[in-house]
Amino acid sequence: MVNHASEEENMDKISTLDLSNDQDKEIQDAINKCVTEVQNILEQMANGQTEIDRLKAETRAMLAELIAA
Repeated sequence: MVNHASEEENMDKISTLDLSNDQDKEIQDAINKCVTEVQNILEQMANGQTEIDRLKAETRAMLAELIAA
């Protein structure tokens, strides 16, 4: 689970650094890119688990048919 409070605290610490506007924007862009990549990976993992569950159910059904035959 993501701890948003600590994320906000970290963002506050970053914002207190003495950075130029370009540096600040670069950091924000990098953070946003990382967050997007993590979200994409989590989505891929969820899709992978859905596929695993589907294949398990299909395998169980096939085994049940073989046992019943």
